[in-house]
Amino acid sequence: VNGYIDIQMFTNRVYNNLRYFNISEAGSYNIKIELMKESIRIISRNPFIGIGADQYSMMSSFNSTVHNSYLSFWSEGGIFSLIGFLYVLFTIFKLALGRINLITDKNTSIYTTIFTIVLMINFITDTQIYQRFRMIPIILVIYILYQNAYLCKKKMNHDIKRSNKFQGERL
Repeated sequence: VNGYIDIQMFTNRVYNNLRYFNISEAGSYNIKIELMKESIRIISRNPFIGIGADQYSMMSSFNSTVHNSYLSFWSEGGIFSLIGFLYVLFTIFKLALGRINLITDKNTSIYTTIFTIVLMINFITDTQIYQRFRMIPIILVIYILYQNAYLCKKKMNHDIKRSNKFQGERL
């Protein structure tokens, strides 16, 4: 309903089914599982080059996207597309984790690590990564990480120069 959560729909489709441990009826769970199985069949026929960007919904018997960004990249772009996507995600994750111990960069790194984990989990059920606005959070996180790394390096160089100058004055 105009971008807002419809509480009644959520209660009927998801909450009550989860409450009574009937997950197969929660939301569109069964359809998503079938879409993922269909994607795996498509991947088995075209594992290296895929079927082409944004082509899955045209080939799908459900006329829908796969609802899993990892399977989407692999089925539409081949294994190298999936590897490239995973490389970007793990690079962000590695940069953020590697900077957690730095005092000047600790909070940003913790937030970036949490954001990246949430994003990676979200991609399991994400419907379409190709839309331009979907890439903005990833690009923003990469920018923040590199900007922080640059500023920290600049500050460390400044501190070293200052320390060397101070030691020179003491002699």
